[in-house]
Amino acid sequence: MEAFVSAPRGASVDLLEKTRWVCGPYQRRYFVVTSRRCKSELYMKMRDWGGFRGPPKIPEEESEIRRSVELLGVCTQRRPSTKVGKELENLVGGVPKEKLQAQQWKLVLQNRVLRGMKEQKMREQGKSHEVEMARRIRSRRGLVNRMLDAVQLPESDEKCSFIFSLLDVQLRNAGFLTPDQEESYRTYISVVPRSMREIVLVRNALSKKQLARRRREKNPPNMPETEVRRVFTKKLLGRVAARGTVGRKTAFLTEILGAFPRNKAVARAWMKRIEHARYMQKKNEKRAAKKALVESIRAARAAKRRERELQSQATDTANTTTRSSDEPAI
Repeated sequence: MEAFVSAPRGASVDLLEKTRWVCGPYQRRYFVVTSRRCKSELYMKMRDWGGFRGPPKIPEEESEIRRSVELLGVCTQRRPSTKVGKELENLVGGVPKEKLQAQQWKLVLQNRVLRGMKEQKMREQGKSHEVEMARRIRSRRGLVNRMLDAVQLPESDEKCSFIFSLLDVQLRNAGFLTPDQEESYRTYISVVPRSMREIVLVRNALSKKQLARRRREKNPPNMPETEVRRVFTKKLLGRVAARGTVGRKTAFLTEILGAFPRNKAVARAWMKRIEHARYMQKKNEKRAAKKALVESIRAARAAKRRERELQSQATDTANTTTRSSDEPAI
């Protein structure tokens, strides 16, 4: 049986976005079709006969909507108590009959109403570009590349670990966000994931960028040219690895290496690379000296061999001449 669902009027959301807030975590079970005549209407086949509908009443205040989302989240886990049921009746005008209906009401309030209110506030504050950027990220074409361009990698590894932990928590909570988590996302990575798919995309983009930065920071941009600079640079990197700074000699270290180490771990890695480069230089010098010695010995032996061959040829020529002169004339 086909159930009719009306999308919000004037909502410029692509098909992927409609599919997400319509189907939610049950997207694999349902079939979604967009009507060509009226793009603001969706038809889908669902297992429950009631169709995907929102709660009877939509709260007007944002605090009431968030409280309704919390209570509906309780209903998705267990049977609501009498107190929770009365509060839900006052907020949304009814109590969900089953867990699936509670989850549907929660998704309507969370992904449709709250997002619309937030976008309206951002437009009033003059942040329309952020709204457009979020919608571009949610588009189907070039989604991964756009996410890579939009996500900003935090400067420290501790902040990266903190963001990964937030993403895991949000993934376990089926995409639910708290204001503190949203502020942390906006501060550290400048992108706020709203759905399960966006969480996975942000996590993959952060992993790729972090891996690329580790590979890039594995070696310093430049190596010290002389032995004196190498020793001095190694001392400065040791100070950075121990204290995190070198004071007034930061500019000098940046001039020698081409960059300043981002943290203590990078400084230790650069110390190892410089020492390894010096070790390989000595090893190559020894190998080159040994090769030159072997080549000189081979050249000397070849010269002696050639000299002996010439002497042998001269002796043979002299003996032949002597024999021809000693023979009697006929």
